[in-house]
Amino acid sequence: MDAGPIQSPRPALERWLQRFRPCFKRAATFGHFLCYLLGLMTDLQRKSIEPIALACGVAVRTLQESLAFSV
Repeated sequence: MDAGPIQSPRPALERWLQRFRPCFKRAATFGHFLCYLLGLMTDLQRKSIEPIALACGVAVRTLQESLAFSV
């Protein structure tokens, strides 16, 4: 699967989420959060971490840990 379906709503969602950017200490954590939200909004058959991470081009374990350990 390519990242096309994940990337199309990205600019609008990223602009809207900028108000929450100060809640994230690291830019990478914010990026993983954005990737996860985009994955939930797409037409992926499964909305779990693994297919979302693969569609975003992020390592599965990285996205898992980012979501699991972020405060």
